[in-house]
Amino acid sequence: MSKKILISIPIFILAILSPVAPIFYFGLNTKKIDANIQRLLKYSWFDELYSTDKFRHLFFANKHVRKKLSSDIYVKLLSHHKKTQEKFYRFLEKENNRSN
Repeated sequence: MSKKILISIPIFILAILSPVAPIFYFGLNTKKIDANIQRLLKYSWFDELYSTDKFRHLFFANKHVRKKLSSDIYVKLLSHHKKTQEKFYRFLEKENNRSN
């Protein structure tokens, strides 16, 4: 095998894995997500969502929900903006329907 072929094989493998690579290297920070959930639980609207059986599993198992909750900026918006809270509720509904 020539050097050119040997070099192109790792590049090919990286090209295949590149969409998945951030998940392996930059996985969701569980401690940060848990801290953000605790911060949001101070608000009755979030406590109600979190306590609902319909949505409870999403906070633990849904990577899309957890990704949103890993963002400090998004959590701050959720804390203070009614429209963001309404969008988050619709997002939970959509994710719940997808998982069923």
